[in-house]
Amino acid sequence: MIVSYVHCWILRGTQGCTEIKILIEGESVTLSCSYTATSDYIYLYWYRQHCNQGPQFILYKGARSYDGVEHIPDERFKSTTSRDSTQLTIPSLTIADTAIYYCMLYKNSLDKNFLSVRMSAGDDISSDQLEYFSRQGESVTLSCSYTATSDYIYLYWYRQHSNQGPQFILCEGARAYDGVKHSTDKQFKSATSRDSTQLTIDSLITAVTAIYYCALRDAQ
Repeated sequence: MIVSYVHCWILRGTQGCTEIKILIEGESVTLSCSYTATSDYIYLYWYRQHCNQGPQFILYKGARSYDGVEHIPDERFKSTTSRDSTQLTIPSLTIADTAIYYCMLYKNSLDKNFLSVRMSAGDDISSDQLEYFSRQGESVTLSCSYTATSDYIYLYWYRQHSNQGPQFILCEGARAYDGVKHSTDKQFKSATSRDSTQLTIDSLITAVTAIYYCALRDAQ
């Protein structure tokens, strides 16, 4: 008998569902998160992360004024939302479903963006270098290249420390959104162009040792 372990971790803006679920292969499971938000323009995202891999987008679904808006690439996954919660249902579990699952809230403004990533056909983003080595006190610049058909682009940077969820660093607009920027820490600086984004980290310390992710969102 094969057992599948489904973990559920939560990022800021949501709460609940912090347990470890132990399930039999072939069973179904529903993960649930509650959230609070003052805005009525809400998107709720689900991601999962397998061991030694980056977060993988599963779906997003609108809530409140965005009720009925959804993007679910894999119809195997089902989701429901309400004014204060979201659920993800995974039917017929397999070993491949063993992962850490994240629920995340995106409010339609620049002050709360938690791994809110959506790509459309023809969009792609990738790191220009897989590993960077620098001494403490030095600065380092990370770079990603991207392609996109839209001119309405937001480029995000996140970092993830060992055994923790992804942490938002900054968001910067590109192309038609050039000049739009939101950053949480002055230690980090970013630049964008029509096909790339750079993240500069000043005065490196041990605490910034992490996996860094660049992400693209087409806002059109």
